[in-house]
Parts: sequence; structure tokens; C-alpha cells
Amino acid sequence: IILLMVVAVFAVSQNGNSAQATPTQSPAEVLAQAESAFENGDSAAALSLIDQLLSANPQNSAAEALKTKIAETEANRQQLADAIDAIAAKKWTDAIDLLTPLYEQTTFQPDTVSSLLCDSYFNRGQERLSRTTSPTDVATVQAAQVDFETGLTICPDRDDLSTAVSHAKQYIAAQKSSASPEAVIDALAPIIKTEPGYARGQAAIALYNAYLQRGSAAQSAGDLQSALEDFTAALNLNLEDTSAATEKQTAVLAQLAQQPPTATVAPTPPPPAAEPTATPLPAPTLALKYAAPKLLAPDPEAVFSGQFEEIVLQWEPVGELAEDEFYDVTIRYFVGDEPRYWGSGLIKDTSWQVPLEAGYGQAGKDEFWWWVTVRQGGTAKDGNPDLAISPSSEERVFYWRPK
Repeated sequence: IILLMVVAVFAVSQNGNSAQATPTQSPAEVLAQAESAFENGDSAAALSLIDQLLSANPQNSAAEALKTKIAETEANRQQLADAIDAIAAKKWTDAIDLLTPLYEQTTFQPDTVSSLLCDSYFNRGQERLSRTTSPTDVATVQAAQVDFETGLTICPDRDDLSTAVSHAKQYIAAQKSSASPEAVIDALAPIIKTEPGYARGQAAIALYNAYLQRGSAAQSAGDLQSALEDFTAALNLNLEDTSAATEKQTAVLAQLAQQPPTATVAPTPPPPAAEPTATPLPAPTLALKYAAPKLLAPDPEAVFSGQFEEIVLQWEPVGELAEDEFYDVTIRYFVGDEPRYWGSGLIKDTSWQVPLEAGYGQAGKDEFWWWVTVRQGGTAKDGNPDLAISPSSEERVFYWRPK
């Protein structure tokens, strides 16, 4: 009876479907034909055959199961296509959100999905590195490191992810307050050798400052040759402003020229000119006048609740500021994956009250990072000053939560 029903349906639908079974085929043979069509990528033909079977026998559980499998596969294919579109548009977070459920299934094109997912984590991490705002902006590099480590967990054989994790760890270690110039140079020099623009050029700035600090110490100790090597290494970094290194190198060369002939060291030639295609990195934020401000309050990871709770950031004075010198307070928080910044760059006092506009109720995890820098070159009338004359302070975090 079932076979006669199938034959009848086949006869009726002969001109309306993309695939037809012959009247002599059994339901099992039609199902096998549908499975073969599906495995060969012709889902439309497979569904046409399945619909014919179900029209003849709605209780055909094998046909229903195959139909469900085809629908799930087609949904997965569409999701993968959407992820590929997101990758083409460099929407890495969208791509990760689309690919992760496919990866967790473990059965749908696992090699392709895992490769694309690792690419997305790598590129989102690199994009985050490109947002680094200063040599002490460790939080942004840490966020990138999380992406690299996640990608490496999925693709443990990916050398680019392994290198990215290593570089992020080295950069973060170099920014610790206890890191000596020697430690900073050991950590960052290998990074700059392979990635001159690492972390939006902030790694080169930190390395430049470390060379100057170590070179200055060697110069003070009378080790002029070591000092000259460090100042020359600083000049060899492709920074916009290397005037401090040039001045120090010139002074050391003058000292060497005054020594007896047996102690004279041949001057080191100036650094080679950058290739025409090289892109200059940002100017170094060298501490030319003041030490980094020391933060006082609130304590690290302090918790505040409610929009009416007063939050006052405080720090020690670095000395008597000139008329055109100011404290610059910066607050950073994240909304999704996007960093937001708030603060003031024209502060003469050693405290600043955080306004609601600084991100109350918006920050991811209610987390706010802040730091202070001394800057020069502006007035309250013409806008924020832009020349750093101190290193940035340490970064501290506080939490500002709605009640």
C-alpha cells in the first residue's frame, strides 16, 4: 500500500520537484537516493525526494530525521557564509560569535571552522593592539593576549598565535614598575626586531626610553662606550623625535674626543636613513622634567556604588608646575570591545572628581582604569596640552556600580 501511495505521489509531482524517484523504487531506495544527493551537496534534490516520501507516509521517521539533518546542515552552511562575510568586513567579534557554535558542534567542517575561528581571534587581538594608547596601557595588551591565547588553545600549531602570546607577555612584563631598563630592553628588543610597530608603536617608545635610561647610567659611571651604544640603538629606532638621543650621543662623542688617543673610540656613524616606505612611529614620551606622578587614592580595585557616591582621584605633587604645565587625568573603560576615554588635561591641583559622564553605568564589568601624566603646552583657553613631560603613572582600576 505504501509503495502504491509513493508511486501515486511521484506521478502527481513529476513536474513540480527538482528530483523524482521512479515508480519501481521502494521507500528505502528513495531514501538512499536522497542521502546520496545530500552527501553530494544537492540538498534541494534530497529534500524533494524526502517530501515525496513523507507525502506518502508522514510516519517515515528515517525520512524525517534526514530532513532535520539537512535543515541543520543548511543552517550551518548559512552561518558559515555569514561568518566569512564578517571576516571579509573585518568584523572579528561578529565572526567569532558566528563560528564558536559551529566549532563547538565538532562535526560541521571542523578544519575550516577552527581555522577561520583562529584567524578571527588573531586578527581581533591585533586590532586591539592597534588601540594601545601609551607604553603603560597594559590593559589593552592584556585583552589582546586573551584573544591570542584563546586562538592558540583551538589551533595549538599556529606559530603566529604562539608568537603573539609570547610578545604580549614580554610587553606586559616590561611595563611592570619593578622592571629595570635592562629588563625592558631584553623584553622589547626581540619584539621590535620582528614587529617595529608593535602595540601602535608604544613598544618602540618604551624601548627608546629604556636605552636612554641605561645609556645615561653608563655615561654617569664613566662607561662611555656602552653609553654610546645605547644612544645609537635608540637612534636606530624609527621614531619621529629622537632629539634627546641625538643630544646625548653628541655629548658622549665630545667626551670621547677629549680622552687620550689610546682611549679614543671611533665615533659611531649615524643611523641609516629609513626606507622610503617606512612609516614613522609616534614620538617618544620621555620623562624630561618630572618623575611619574604617584597615585594616592582611591586604593587599587576600590568599589563605589551609586551615581551619587563621590569619587575623587588623588596623587602626590611632582613639584611646582610652571604656568603652562598641567596634570592630565585619563580614564578608560570598555563598552563591548570598544575602549572609551574620559578625563581632563588642565588640572593644577592634585585631585579630580570623577563626573557621571565618565562612564557611570556604561563600563563593561563596571571597571574603570585611570592614570595621571604631567603635560606642557596649553592653557585653559586653547585646549588640552599635548607634550608629555613625565612618564605616565601606574594604572589603577576602580569599580563604579549601580546600586
